[in-house]
Formats: sequence, C-alpha cells, structure tokens
Amino acid sequence: MSSDIRGTYTRLISILKSKNVPKGHVKEITLGAEFERKANRILKEIFSLSQSESVILRIITGPFGSGKSHMIAYLHEQLVEKENPDVVLSLVDLGKMRQPHEFQFYVMRGLHLREGGPYQEVFRATYDRITDSVKEEHRQASPYEVREITRNLILATITGVIVAYQPALLSILLDDLVHAIAQLIGGLLKFVKLPPAVAQQVTFAGTETDQNRLEFVDAFTEVAQHPTRNARFEELARKMSQEGILTDILFKLFKQAGFKTVVILGDELEALKAEFKNNLEPVLTRLREFHDDLEQSNRQYPAIALVLASTGDFLEDRLREAEPALYSRWKGAKVEMPEMTHADIENLIYRISAIYSWAGYNVRPLSKDGVTEIRERLYQADKEDPTVRDLISSIMHSIESEWVVQT
Repeated sequence: MSSDIRGTYTRLISILKSKNVPKGHVKEITLGAEFERKANRILKEIFSLSQSESVILRIITGPFGSGKSHMIAYLHEQLVEKENPDVVLSLVDLGKMRQPHEFQFYVMRGLHLREGGPYQEVFRATYDRITDSVKEEHRQASPYEVREITRNLILATITGVIVAYQPALLSILLDDLVHAIAQLIGGLLKFVKLPPAVAQQVTFAGTETDQNRLEFVDAFTEVAQHPTRNARFEELARKMSQEGILTDILFKLFKQAGFKTVVILGDELEALKAEFKNNLEPVLTRLREFHDDLEQSNRQYPAIALVLASTGDFLEDRLREAEPALYSRWKGAKVEMPEMTHADIENLIYRISAIYSWAGYNVRPLSKDGVTEIRERLYQADKEDPTVRDLISSIMHSIESEWVVQT
C-alpha cells in the first residue's frame, strides 16, 4: 500500500479520535442502513427539485452526538460527487454568526460548486453564463457592448426593471407604472451606465437600497472577474444581508444564469443559543423571514433545498418559545436521526478495523465472536446508550488495545 494512502488513513484516524466529522470519508464511516435510507430519501428529493422549481425544507433532529453532523456531511459529499453543473451548494457555518442579520451573509460565504471552492467561483460561473447568453442573443455586438448589455441585464435581474438593449435601441419596461412615476418624482440620483450608441440616459430610484443595488452590480462584476478584489463586495454584502435582500438578489442572478437548484446545508442550529443566549428571537425572526422569502419567490429563484441540523431540545423548547411562527413552519419538516442496530454497529467495527489496516497498522483479523464481544461491551447495563461519537471512540480504543499487533 502506498505511503499516500497510509497517510490519508492515518489522518482519518486522527480526525475520528478528535470526534470530528471525517469530511471526504463520510461514506467509509457507515452509520447504518436506516441512516443511508433517510439520507438518500433527502437526496432524491433534492435531485428531483429542478423539475418543479419548488422549495423543500428538512430539519435533521437528534440528541447531541447522534450523527446529525455526519448526515449533513454525507449529503454534502454526495452532492459534490455528482458534479452537477446546474447545482449551487452553500455550507453555512452558523457558529460564525455574531449578529442576527448575518445569516444571509454566511449563506453567501458558504457558496461553492466543488469541495473547498470559494464563493467567487460561483459568481464567476454566474457572470460567465449570463455573458454567454448575451453573446448568443446579440451575435453582432462588440466585446464592449456585450459587457454593457451583461451589466444592464444583471441590474435588471436584481431590480425588477426589464432592460432589453440592442445597439440602436433601448427599451425599459416597468412592471408597475406607479413605481415608475415614484422613481421620477424621487429625483435623478443615479444613472444606469449605457453604451455610447444610446443617446439617452435613464434614471433609477433614489433610496439607499436602490443605490446599494447599483453598487452591487459593479462590485459583483469585479469580484467575479478578480476573485481577490472582494473587500468592497463583502462590505456591500453585509449591508444587504442586514437589509434582508442579499440572498434575494443572488438567487435571482442564479436563476438568470440558468442554475436549476440551490442547496443550503447548515449544521448545529443550536449553536445560535451560545452566541445569542437569551436573545434568540431576533436571529430566529430573520430565519423565518428568509424561509418566507423562499416560499414567496414566485419562481424567481431556482429550486431551493434548505437542510438544517438541530438538537430536538433546541427545536422543541428554545425555538418553539422564541419564534412560534417559525416552529409552526418547521415542525412538519423534521427528519429524526435513527438509532443504530446491532448489525449496524458490527458493520461499523469492521469498517474502522479496515481503516487501521489501510493506515499501515498490523490488525489481527476480527472474528464474528470478537466483533460481537466489542459491540456488547459498548452497551453496559448501568449506562445510557452511547452516542455515535462515543461508539466510534470506544471502537477505536478496543481495536488499538486488543486487536492491533505491536511490532
């Protein structure tokens, strides 16, 4: 066995000993047939979403250490492996939130198309897809005109103003005439950049939000083309997250770019209580508003899958008390973590033993009786059933102390 393989599995053993989720190796640490059945049912729902352009919500629940993080990691790993070019993923780190309004910002920060990919790659793909559609529709346009049409199309997508540009023609259609009149009365505070061939300028709305949207177009374009120039964009993104419009803008752009599905995965919802303690209501209200925006998007977004993990206690007690309206929306979306059967645990023992062998350890062959003995010792009559994390830790201790041959 090569040194690279041994090194990989040696690192995996270290990760398991630290009781962290072994990202990239989740399938090798099987948590049972029922675990896989529930995970695959969620994946099936996600894969079928693009056909309906709908929204699904799943809340994975279970006590601490029951495998919820493993489930989120398993779903993520499967989605990454599919390499579907029409799916955008977001892995949200809820533990980083310090303000109630930051959820949308961290949805943005967690965006990626591949394992470990930065959000800028998603923006680059979005910008390129929109540009390609412009080139296809305006085949005679110069590179400069293509850039300007693309910019105007992005602006139109995030503002609701439909801009159709041809080299000698500009037409602007407003969904709401009253809004158009209000814009004119509001003052000419900002101008949409148009190609020189167009001998007129068109005014845009004058609220701070409108101005932020205009600045967003240029900042988005810049970070899509120059990923390291993201300071200005992130500053604007934080403002728009505070206003509650960041993900609305991004999802509309993803739809315009032809992406079919956005999958948002968030682990340890209960981590919010550590930061927000007894003031959970503002952050949970923001989550409810985000959820309601998804439900009311009227097909302006791609299909959306929101999958979060939470302890049952947090969901049933803290969330139910602090945000009853959100609880009423989420209570029917629960997916309970299953308990592992004896057969599941014995299969896990074999798997972990194999990992030690692949890491270069000299492991004695495990007999059926030996595996049963390890499994039975994990459940002592005077103790509560161990969590999945404790099971893995105890199995590793047994293998190292009893089955690894010291050389």
